[in-house]
Amino acid sequence: MNKIINNDLLIKIYQYDPTYHYYFKNFILPYLKKKWYIRWECKKTLISGVNFSEFSGLKTEINNERLEKYSYNYFTCMKKCKVNDMKFEAFKHYPIFNYK
Repeated sequence: MNKIINNDLLIKIYQYDPTYHYYFKNFILPYLKKKWYIRWECKKTLISGVNFSEFSGLKTEINNERLEKYSYNYFTCMKKCKVNDMKFEAFKHYPIFNYK
C-alpha cells in the first residue's frame, strides 16, 4: 500500500506525548487504511448508490477483481469525490468504507 501519512506529520504527532502515538496507531491509522469507495447521492431525489463506473445497472454479477479497481485509500477517495462533485453538479459524492 502506498504511504498514507507524511513523515513530518508523524513526527509532529509523536513528539508531544506517547498517548498520541498509541491513539493514532491503534484507532486512526487502521481507519485510513481501509478500502474506501465513492458513494453518490442525487440532490433532488435523494437516491444513492456506489460509484462503479463500468458496471451496468442491470448486471448483478460483481467479482472481486473488478471491485478492487474501484477501491481507494481515504485521501485518494476524497480527491476523487471533490473532482466528481465539480463534474456532476446534480450529485453529491462522499467516501464510504468497506466494513470487512
